[in-house]
Amino acid sequence: MYRAVVFFDLDGTLYADDKTLPACNLSAIKRLRANGVLPVITTGRDLWEIDTLMAVTKINTVVAGNGATVLFNHHTVGQHYIPTKLVERINAAAKRDGLKVAYYNEHHAVLSGNDSLTRANYADVQQVQPVIDPDFDTTTPLTRMLLFIGNDDAGNQVKAAYQREFPEMAFYRDSPYDVDTISQDVSKASGIAELLAQPALHGVPTYAFGDADNDLPLLDAVDHPVAMQNGTHKARHAAEFVTADNMHKGIPKGLRHFALI
Repeated sequence: MYRAVVFFDLDGTLYADDKTLPACNLSAIKRLRANGVLPVITTGRDLWEIDTLMAVTKINTVVAGNGATVLFNHHTVGQHYIPTKLVERINAAAKRDGLKVAYYNEHHAVLSGNDSLTRANYADVQQVQPVIDPDFDTTTPLTRMLLFIGNDDAGNQVKAAYQREFPEMAFYRDSPYDVDTISQDVSKASGIAELLAQPALHGVPTYAFGDADNDLPLLDAVDHPVAMQNGTHKARHAAEFVTADNMHKGIPKGLRHFALI
């Protein structure tokens, strides 16, 4: 029986600004586990993007791909792909509009092409840019797609147009360079629900740490939502407790506030 479950967003939350894991956060995760608390990585990233973090932290319960892939103690309890016909329609629209696309699943990512937005995005997340394949097989099972759309007035108009054209999809602005595209019925909240449906977690108190607008479903899905001081206005407004920022021991401070460590 677990004493509690704690869900952690990564960028701006568990990670420092340079996308590394602070030593104080690793120590806090170890203390959580010693106290009978289940730590869970909850992220928009797919499994292959967090395998090193999982090994370092020994966290093997994950809500990845914004809820598309759910693991409980290494076992897959949820896996959701975008319908193939919808992938093909979005891909055709992106080609029509001259947008570069990244195709993601739990194993890898592929780019349709290369431009200043793709280069800036992968530099920002400190990843090698994926292999480019302009003829990518869109029948490949995909958890999500990135549309490379700038964060300016013109880009926001394009994003809004795609939301109208594809109401079956959710479009999250998760960086200045791209829009994360997932099925409308898949989110961090739906992934959390799948995880908490496991018999071992029934009735266990839940906590979550997040910082961004795409963490709002995460914060809304738990008993005790915690926002980082560096978080958006909406995230801080949704929180029961606002802890210190991700660069000043916000994670251990928040955990101590709830007597979890």
